[in-house]
Amino acid sequence: MLKYRLPLRQQFLAWMSLISIFAPGLVGSAETAVTIGKYLQEFTCHREMQSGLPALDITAIERTKEGLVVRTTAGAAQWDGQQWVVCSARDSSVEFPPDHGELRQLTTDGAERSAAASSEGLFERIHGQTWKLLHVDDGLGRRWATQDVRGVAYDADGGLWFATMAGVGRRDADGNWDFYEGKDGLPYNDFTCCATGMDGSVWFGTRKGAIRYQDGTWAYRQGLRWLPNDDVRAIVVDDDGTAWFATASGVGCIRRRMMTLDEKA
Repeated sequence: MLKYRLPLRQQFLAWMSLISIFAPGLVGSAETAVTIGKYLQEFTCHREMQSGLPALDITAIERTKEGLVVRTTAGAAQWDGQQWVVCSARDSSVEFPPDHGELRQLTTDGAERSAAASSEGLFERIHGQTWKLLHVDDGLGRRWATQDVRGVAYDADGGLWFATMAGVGRRDADGNWDFYEGKDGLPYNDFTCCATGMDGSVWFGTRKGAIRYQDGTWAYRQGLRWLPNDDVRAIVVDDDGTAWFATASGVGCIRRRMMTLDEKA
């Protein structure tokens, strides 16, 4: 006798039809067991961050005891949670030897160390003593950070990050150096500043957008989808991982939170 067997797809459809007829409860329980996952998503909110600014040309942004403060070409303003409120500009000048080059960025670990990004190199001082030039050797006979350092920041683990046209470097708490170039995933290198977050993120400002590095992954944020202007002058990262950007056309803000893909859409 010749036996005929249905193709697997038709067998599956036939079984599903029988289940839906004789065991609708099973089908219903399977449907209700499906869960929608939530993922850490980024979203921007810079369009609503311009109210109250004395000018949109933002030259600096910093965290103070009173909160977030920006400097513009027409004065300073402080963020009150809803809008910017004009405030008195504080003297943010620091003592940095003129023979050490043009100061690009200054950072502190909140305790005993300070570091400076300068046109003449990467400098560090401990307990307010003399600034010392850091000679950074990558182990391949190349010396990094000997000039034109664009950004510098300490991270929560005691590491020191710096950014140059050659790439990005990090010194860990034990004094070991790691380096990142285009071949390592670094998307762009015309840096302007650097900032770190308590969530382990490291942000780099450039003249054409912003770059985030976290958990071994690089992300490039450029264009009006993410920033009011690609010319990023300074960055501050809140304790919750929110990144604030001083740009040529206002204040940018990129937040991160857990949400479903449907909620993000």
